[in-house]
Amino acid sequence: MSTIPASPMYVYSKQVKDNRVDSDILNRKIDKEQVCTVIASLKEIGKHKKLEEFELRDNCKQWVCDIISGFSNDKEISLKYLLNDFTDSMMTRMREQDKFALAIVFEGSLLLCHSSIGEQTITPLWEVVDRMLDKDNVERFVFFQKKSGVTEVIYYEHTPSEFFTRWLGIPEKEAFFYLGGKNRFYLGIDGVKCVLELTDDDVENKFLVNASVFTIEKNQLIFSSPIKRLEVGQIRVGKKRYNSIADFLQDFLARRYELSYYRNEYRKLDISLDVLTHAYIDDSEKVVVISSDGEQVKVRKRNPNFHILFAGKLSYGSIMEMRGSFFDRIFTDFINGIDIRIFHAGMKMYPQSEEPFQIGTLEIFNEIESNTIIMRLLDFIHKTEILDSTLKNALYYSAFSLLSCINETKPISYFFTKFVNELGNNIHKSNFIVQNENEIIEFKSRDYLVGKDEDVSKRISEDVETKIKVHPFKIYFFGIEDKTKEIDPLPGNKFSSDRIGSLEDKISKELSTTASINLLKVPLDISNECLLMMFAIKDGQQ
Repeated sequence: MSTIPASPMYVYSKQVKDNRVDSDILNRKIDKEQVCTVIASLKEIGKHKKLEEFELRDNCKQWVCDIISGFSNDKEISLKYLLNDFTDSMMTRMREQDKFALAIVFEGSLLLCHSSIGEQTITPLWEVVDRMLDKDNVERFVFFQKKSGVTEVIYYEHTPSEFFTRWLGIPEKEAFFYLGGKNRFYLGIDGVKCVLELTDDDVENKFLVNASVFTIEKNQLIFSSPIKRLEVGQIRVGKKRYNSIADFLQDFLARRYELSYYRNEYRKLDISLDVLTHAYIDDSEKVVVISSDGEQVKVRKRNPNFHILFAGKLSYGSIMEMRGSFFDRIFTDFINGIDIRIFHAGMKMYPQSEEPFQIGTLEIFNEIESNTIIMRLLDFIHKTEILDSTLKNALYYSAFSLLSCINETKPISYFFTKFVNELGNNIHKSNFIVQNENEIIEFKSRDYLVGKDEDVSKRISEDVETKIKVHPFKIYFFGIEDKTKEIDPLPGNKFSSDRIGSLEDKISKELSTTASINLLKVPLDISNECLLMMFAIKDGQQ
């Protein structure tokens, strides 16, 4: 751990694009200890050089030397000049609303730091300083420290920038390699801005020899043949490299929308014993804990692009409930056909080789368990215009039921189950179905289920074996007259979950290796009445 300075630590902060500089003095040992700890962690990732090795501008060099030679309140003006000079030179993206600059001075040392912390206002309290110095938030810093008459400079950037090389005065040749050692040509292809990176050898071989691949005319590069495709060899983000666009896009999504942050917050809650003794509620913009003192915010959600979910079963067995208004908002958007993005903070992101899991207009950006019947069912729903609301809601009810079952060990199962219950309340009995049978949909009357289960299972399996030869995926609705399309629902009390499970087993045994099936009970809004649905897929289908 770094030595704790005996003298005060002076803290100055400002929003990059503002002129106002706030200041504070840290005198408490605990505050100074925390600051020194995080500064030490920053120094570990920086490059070390002497001040003489930089071409820092004279005025900045004078301010730095003046400040670290012995700081006091009368030198505050030099510090503010230096901090403003540091921010005034920054590029547009570095000056956005959530970008801040911080200066800390103590015992011959000066830290200048550029951070992103997502706050609208800034005060120089320790809680804010702590966030600004967090490695995940620091974009660049420079630390000046005078020891035995020699001033050491430690510097770091998450992504090397021309601003930092110019301001710090990194010599030109060294700056070339610091920025990647490439000659960058900024181009436009069909309105898309691109960068062509060439080494010195590339410039000579491709521009300055007779057999060049380019012809240069009126500041344009003319290729010998039209470009139809551009091969992506590698993508670089800071020091990280990607060989796959899919890998890059997934990390880009997590970084841009702070999905990793919410996963970390979920882990903290998941292992907390407090969830066993207090009620936690997942709301649209926050996670709150309910106590005798009222509601206390535990996690703030600041993501307008996703509905971030925390609700569901936690590790110790407790359930984090979802606030009714939050769920109602999502469900209403789903029914109204509005695009919805969901990410559950307690689960992994969807696999890089796949796309987000989609159910209607609901996109789920997590790794979801599924199977062939579910995927065929969703494919049918997405590609078919379902005219009848009863059938449409019944199909969605079935999809969410199957998903809830197959993902029962995942926290998102709670969300699926809520969808099942709400869809069940929205399946209304009508006199007639306005949807015709087709090659996939099959209507069967309630009489089809009359008799002993052995006779019913044999009857159904024989029909499946005949129909599955023509089309490898079938959806059966039991409780609808196939000729008149009149709804003749089944008595719910005669089809308990045990009986449905038994029927499903018997039908599966009859079919043997012919097909796989799922049998589901779909409630109607009329008391104790239901439909049965069965999904059959020919074995060997993907």
